[in-house]
Amino acid sequence: MANWSRDTTGLILIGVADKPSAAHRSTELFGVTPVEIHGQHVVGTEEQVSHLGYTIDSWWLKWQEKIKSAPVDSDFSADLVHSFSPLVCDGKVLWILKPRSLGKPISYKNRFFVRVGASTHEMETDDFLSHISRNF
Repeated sequence: MANWSRDTTGLILIGVADKPSAAHRSTELFGVTPVEIHGQHVVGTEEQVSHLGYTIDSWWLKWQEKIKSAPVDSDFSADLVHSFSPLVCDGKVLWILKPRSLGKPISYKNRFFVRVGASTHEMETDDFLSHISRNF
């Protein structure tokens, strides 16, 4: 998302199943009753977080630290960690992140990725150079 163009802001919601089978699996494993909203299956994260021995607050702190220490530009991770927070939707705890472009390409472990729909794709050097010449 941050590598899409100079002024792009993305939105990531954690706790929404990407397909019905994933929602069904959450029901099997954690007894979650998904809530369907505009065709999306909201399963939440509270049961999984609890299963792993965390509270919402301790989980939040754990992931803030992971984001801060991620192998990406420190300005990007600082901005991302400030956008990361829990969100309650129809009684389900979701997590929201808003990755924002810094006006320059962002690498992860010195490799470049771009988000297309619900998938993340690594870009080969030639494709990446072409992409940044068009979008940055």
